[in-house]
Order: sequence, then C-alpha cells, then structure tokens
Amino acid sequence: AAAGSTDILIPPSVAFIVYSVLVPSATVPALFVGVIIPGLLACVMLIIPALFLSLHHNFGAGQSDESRPKFWESFKEASWALAAPVLILGGLRTGWFTPTEAAVMAVVFGLFVGFVVYRSLTLKALFALLVESAETSAVILVVVGLASVFAWACSTLGIVDPISKGLVALGGGSSLGVLFILMVFLVVVGMFLDGISIFLIFCPLFVPVAQPFDWDLVWFGVLMTYHVALGQF
Repeated sequence: AAAGSTDILIPPSVAFIVYSVLVPSATVPALFVGVIIPGLLACVMLIIPALFLSLHHNFGAGQSDESRPKFWESFKEASWALAAPVLILGGLRTGWFTPTEAAVMAVVFGLFVGFVVYRSLTLKALFALLVESAETSAVILVVVGLASVFAWACSTLGIVDPISKGLVALGGGSSLGVLFILMVFLVVVGMFLDGISIFLIFCPLFVPVAQPFDWDLVWFGVLMTYHVALGQF
C-alpha cells in the first residue's frame, strides 16, 4: 500500500503534468528530474523497514535455498518490466517524444510485451481492459470537471487572494509555519481526493502563498505531490 501510493512520484506522473499546466514556470522535464532523488529516498525508506521486519520475524525461514528464486533468473524475468521506465525517461530526455506521447509509448510497449513476449494477453482480455479503463477515466474526468468549475468559481469571485493572505497570517508569517500547515492539509485532503483533483482545486490557492516566500515552484510541486501520496496511503 505504501509503495503503491507513491506511484504519482514516479515519471511519467500525470499529476506532475497537470501541475505543470497550472504552473507554467514548473516544466514537466524539471519536475520529472526534480523528483528522482525524493523518489529514490522513498524507495530506500520502504526497503529498510521491510528488510528489518523480514529479518526480525524470520520471514521465509521455512524455505530452502533451492525453493527461493535466484536473483539473476528473477532479474532476467523482470527485465521487460524494468525496461519500461528506461524507455519512457530515455525518450523524454532525448526529446524523442513529449510526456503525453510517452504515456502512449508505455501502453504500446505494454501491449507488445503482453501479446508477443509473454503471450498472456488475448483480444478478450484487451477488450475488458479497455472497458475498465473507460470506467476509471470517466470517474476521474467527472471529478476533474467539477474541480475545474470550483477553481474557476474561486478565481471569478476573487476569493483566492484573501484565502492566500489568511494562510500566511495563520502561519504567523513564518515560511516554516505556513509550509507545515499546507503539508498537513494536503495529507488530510489526500485521503479523500486524487492528486489531479487536488492540484486543480488548490494550486490556484497555494501558488500565491509560495510566491511571497520565494519558494521554488518545482520544489513546491514535488513537495505537494509527496504529501498527497502520503494522504492516499
């Protein structure tokens, strides 16, 4: 669960792409590169307790060495899956395709591996996947549509500036105080909404708060995404 919730940190993250649209000064390549170190830190910090608990509780003690999967055999079997992020990030960094096209490439690569390499996909299974994707996308798009209306209403009514000033005042004018309030708020909201909806609703409110403190908006976007992931977990 903890590892799955951090998927919005790993490129190509749709949440980062939406954030980049809302905050043009934070480009998609900058966000993707900026999240590499935090993403790796999250990975390491998940591995450490898992390893500690496995050793402490002696997980897998009943298995013989012969029954355990060999490292290089497992690595070879996983090589096609491991090639996906290399293809996506490599294509983005070399300029072969845009972030949107990278998502298409990921789908094409997955279909190729499923149909040709593993031969586990069938046309019937593909149809079921398309239907499931349509249902999931429809739910997300309804939420995104309503979030966009809310953001537009806030901007039209002119309530963004008073709310931003109120947040700064609530934090006592201290950058750390304001940041703490924002991060706690994002963790709580992350329990109920997905990252895209949170960005659409709250970026127009939070970005004006970040500007008086001269926070780097790429760093701020990564931090927002990280705390949304914590909330989802």
